[in-house]
Parts: sequence; C-alpha cells; structure tokens
Amino acid sequence: MKKVLFVFLFLLFFTTGSWAQQTFENKDGTREVSDKFMRAIVALDVQGAFKILQPYFRTSSEEEYAKLQIQTINQLDKYAERFGFPIGSQMVKEEQAEDLLLQYTYIEKYEANVLRWLFVFYKPKDKWLFKSLSWDEKIQPLFD
Repeated sequence: MKKVLFVFLFLLFFTTGSWAQQTFENKDGTREVSDKFMRAIVALDVQGAFKILQPYFRTSSEEEYAKLQIQTINQLDKYAERFGFPIGSQMVKEEQAEDLLLQYTYIEKYEANVLRWLFVFYKPKDKWLFKSLSWDEKIQPLFD
C-alpha cells in the first residue's frame, strides 16, 4: 500500500507541475514575457525562449513541451538556411477583444524574409492566461 501511495503522490506531483499554469496580473506582464521570448528567438536561443514561456504554457507533459521546442528549433534552423539569420524583431500589432482576448503580433526580421509570430492571451476572470503561440510567413493580414 505504501508503494502504491508513493507512486500516486509521485505522479500527482509531476503531472500537476506540468499543468500548473502561472497567470499574469495585467497586460503589462503579457507584453513583457512576449518581448523577452522574441529577444531570445532573435538571439537564436530557442531553448531560452521556451524557458521564458514554460511557466505560462499549459501542456499535458514535459515531453510534449520538449517536442514543441525541438520542432521549433528544427524549423527555424531550416528557415535560417533558406533566408539568412534573424536581424531583429518588432511588435507591430496589438489587438484586444473586449477584456477577454489579447493578441500581440510580432515580426521577426531575417536577412531575406520575415516571420509573423502571434501570442494570444485569455482572461477568463481577473487574470490573463497564456493561450497560444504560433508563427508563419503570412504577412498579408498585417495590412487588413
């Protein structure tokens, strides 16, 4: 019985940790973390960027988060081979739907192209939660 309880407590501790999602008291905190993440991405420190975001990212496991990080590293490496290295980033758009959703759009500048990064936050009650992160080459929506 003690062994079963130990295993249960072990699993509860580690799985709860991966589901424990930190929140933001205000919009300033969401912007600060997004800015820090992008500075790390431009510096080619994808692992550092993901460490910045990890406390706010809701995932089912550490393995899932590590896979996302590795996929991002691989894709950005291929992108840099094709379009050169990053030369900077800039937040170009902030959109808010009432006091519920917030989206920051950043452009990561490369020597021969750009990537669009989208950070989405959700406010179910009184604090902001990190909702999603995506990136692509779609720049046309910036002109709509």
